[in-house]
Amino acid sequence: MYYFGIDNHDRCYIIHADRLDTFQRGRIEQLSRRERRFAMLEGHLLKRCFAVYQTSWPKRRSGSLTSTGGVS
Repeated sequence: MYYFGIDNHDRCYIIHADRLDTFQRGRIEQLSRRERRFAMLEGHLLKRCFAVYQTSWPKRRSGSLTSTGGVS
C-alpha cells in the first residue's frame, strides 16, 4: 500500500505503508492506483502535487488517513 504525504513545509512524498512510521508530521493520504502511477512517473518528491490532487481528494485533516481505493 502506498500513501501520499504532505509535510509541514508542503513538500509531497510517496510513502510505502511499511515506512509510514518514519513520516511523523504532516498530512497523509492513501493513493489510488491511478494516482500512484502518475506520482511514480513524476518522482518521489512532487513539488506541485498538492495543487494537482487537492480537488480530487476529500477534505484533509492533519494526521488522518482516508481510503481512496489504494492498492499495494
